[in-house]
Amino acid sequence: MNRRTFFRLTLPALLPIAAAPEGASVTAGCPAVPSEGPDPAETDVIVIGAGAAGLTAAATAAEAGARAVVLEKEPRAGGNTAIGGGYFSVVNPEARRPAGVEDSLSLFYRQTIENGEGKSDPELARLLVTDALPAFTWLQSIGMRFRPDAVASFGTPLARTQRPVSHEGESYIRALSVYAEGKGVRILTRRKVEKLLIAPSGRTAGVEYSLPDGSRKRIFASRGVVIASGGFGANPDMVREYAPEFSGLATDNSHGATGDMIIAAAKAGAALRDMGEIECLLGTRPGGTLRGRLHGDASRYILVTKTIYPRGRASYGTRAEDPPAPRPHGVPRDR
Repeated sequence: MNRRTFFRLTLPALLPIAAAPEGASVTAGCPAVPSEGPDPAETDVIVIGAGAAGLTAAATAAEAGARAVVLEKEPRAGGNTAIGGGYFSVVNPEARRPAGVEDSLSLFYRQTIENGEGKSDPELARLLVTDALPAFTWLQSIGMRFRPDAVASFGTPLARTQRPVSHEGESYIRALSVYAEGKGVRILTRRKVEKLLIAPSGRTAGVEYSLPDGSRKRIFASRGVVIASGGFGANPDMVREYAPEFSGLATDNSHGATGDMIIAAAKAGAALRDMGEIECLLGTRPGGTLRGRLHGDASRYILVTKTIYPRGRASYGTRAEDPPAPRPHGVPRDR
């Protein structure tokens, strides 16, 4: 399995989903499916996190003939993907765009680098741009349905973004869960990975995880461990440590985005980078109980603000006829 295939997808309104019973596997938006027997003690690939990235990694491993197990600490699959708008930026020649709007991979790449303000890894940015259409096509092949019209969303000045037909971000989790489980992937929820198990050779050999009753188990992987558990936007202590200028801001993250595996990876010897680069969006006020954010379709809002956060920028009068401004800083989103 090459890196290009494995990198197929990294994505970022959740409909109510009943919590799965302990010891259950879950498909978002569908009834919980009881696990088939006890937790396995070994497999080929372990994936930590059951968001879009983790489910895609597990499904891709299964496509290549590997046995894959996904461990998710929350009661259900989804993570930040499930509560996101599901917008997908892609240079899709079949998308409907406003008259006169032209797009290209080179333009997508240039704007991605520009929005990164010189901090983006050029190789990863190019991979993101060139693999977007194959990832989009693959998602369609497993059951994802997108609206035909491309819209302008924050972060891009032209109509390049496509949206799911329904259920926004949750639709990715529904399609990926069903597809992965159909390929034999075990999706185990309420399994919180506590640490990585490192072999004498330095290879990550498996993980130790805890169950709701406080007991712990271990599972070993013969072909690798994939960390796809998201960032630390919902961990105030980590935000305070790595980006103190954003300390005290509210968050619209899934409450499970606490950076557990970043800490575990660091303890196992992994090097960390870009920890202070936190994406922020305007939205939830400190102390608020409602999730609030800008609509992803720039044609549907007007933003007027003079608030300038540290290291941030102000955006004035974004209207339907104006190109969206670069992403403003405001609410910690993910890291």
